[in-house]
Amino acid sequence: MRPNRSINWRQVKIILLLLAIPVAIIAIGWWLAGIWIILPFAGFELLLLSVLMYRVNWQLYRQQVIIISAEKLVVEEGYHTLERYIFSRAHCYISVTETQGHWQLPLVYLHHHQDEIALGHFLNLTERRDLKQILHNYGLQVCRNRWWQE
Repeated sequence: MRPNRSINWRQVKIILLLLAIPVAIIAIGWWLAGIWIILPFAGFELLLLSVLMYRVNWQLYRQQVIIISAEKLVVEEGYHTLERYIFSRAHCYISVTETQGHWQLPLVYLHHHQDEIALGHFLNLTERRDLKQILHNYGLQVCRNRWWQE
């Protein structure tokens, strides 16, 4: 599973460049008018925007891989190097926590004894429902806090 990624890092850099051009033109115009104090603020604005866009784009490269076999359930998650969790399938179950007014996305967790791993926390509502159904179809027990509602 991966988050929806509508833009890659190359496209982000192009957008940052396109935003930097008008900011630089305006800042240089004010500098030529004698108001040089605008230059550090324009540079800080572009730096902050670049850092924030990098952080958002970096989060979009997170992934989770769930491998289900007859005896084991393996969850791998991370960015480039994946952290691996191996569980006995017989002792695993899925819990789905939903809010009363559906004002928050349902939370999907894999439980194994005392261990708990959030599954698909970057997915949207439809994808989380699909994830719950897929895990149920693979024979994992799914427990819902609002079991009487569909």
